[in-house]
Amino acid sequence: MFMNIYFSYIDFFTAFIILMLIIAMLIKKSYFSYAGTQLLIICFIIFILSSSEAIAFIVDGNTHWIGLAVNRVANFIAYLLTPVLLGFLGIYIHYLVNKRKPKKLSQIVFFIPAVLVFIMLIINIFNPFIYFFNADNEYLRAGGYIYTAITSYLVALYLLGTLIAHIKVLEKWVSSILIFSFIITLVGAILQIFNEDLITLYPFMGISVIAIYISFESIGVTRDDLTKVFVRKMAFEIIKTHIVNNRSFVITMFDMDNLKDLNDQHGHFVGDEALVHFVEELQRVFHKNDILARFGGDEFILICRNFKIETIHAIIKEVKSSFIYQDKTYDYSFSFGSILRQIGDNLSVDELITLADKNMYEMKNHKRMD
Repeated sequence: MFMNIYFSYIDFFTAFIILMLIIAMLIKKSYFSYAGTQLLIICFIIFILSSSEAIAFIVDGNTHWIGLAVNRVANFIAYLLTPVLLGFLGIYIHYLVNKRKPKKLSQIVFFIPAVLVFIMLIINIFNPFIYFFNADNEYLRAGGYIYTAITSYLVALYLLGTLIAHIKVLEKWVSSILIFSFIITLVGAILQIFNEDLITLYPFMGISVIAIYISFESIGVTRDDLTKVFVRKMAFEIIKTHIVNNRSFVITMFDMDNLKDLNDQHGHFVGDEALVHFVEELQRVFHKNDILARFGGDEFILICRNFKIETIHAIIKEVKSSFIYQDKTYDYSFSFGSILRQIGDNLSVDELITLADKNMYEMKNHKRMD
């Protein structure tokens, strides 16, 4: 009895954390995006599953008619919603990997295991072969439990295989977080399959969803959708931190000179490719610890701590300003300007950026005059 109460606490704690996550997503209106909607549904199902399992542990062994009914309903829900959860997880992963909604047929395939488990559960009501309850209303597994487990977790293994197969297509941090989340869930499932006294599946699922949420709903907010570098707000925060800590650093502002011409003459896809190529080139020539952010439109800001201005400008000359898109070569040019913030300077964030911006436009004006 003590262990049941202990396990119920773990499940209720998981449900509480997931509920907080749901509230945060609702406040942020995450449901306006397709991926956000799927993640919200996944969180809601985990909340129901954790709550159902917690309630099942509490009433297990209670012979009152209410305890009898609640125990049966809670376990039925837990068995049924597990493959349903994996179905929605499949849709979510498909969207992240392919950048589009799965077709109707693919969505149906993801939920076939849920249909099969539902049929088995209906049969189990009349001929218990998955689980049953003894005279003391205690839940006990039967030999057929393994059939529902295999049916459900085949989907999880398929999704893990899909992620591994697309590991080169996805960004490294994206694939790492998703694979980590699936492995955590599978470990929890395997532990609970081989030892029914353990309670690991839904708490481990909760950990996985939290990891996914932090990665895609929180980290994603600090990154530019197109170029994947930091957004302007993050650049400001980093500069403020350097100023507060009285550090010496260099700010360099970049502006692409002919992006509008590329957009007008060749289309916005070519313009987008130019932006991505420019960012990749800056990341190639500069150190990974240097901070690059998209300031807005075709403007970028670079924050370096370990270089002098002369060194930075020499490195910038290594940037290759031509790229190939759909077998055609395109060229672009860019202007830049830097400002050094020395230890003890009293310049604010806005003042530093204004000075770097001014130096950048001086270069741009010189080009126009030439």
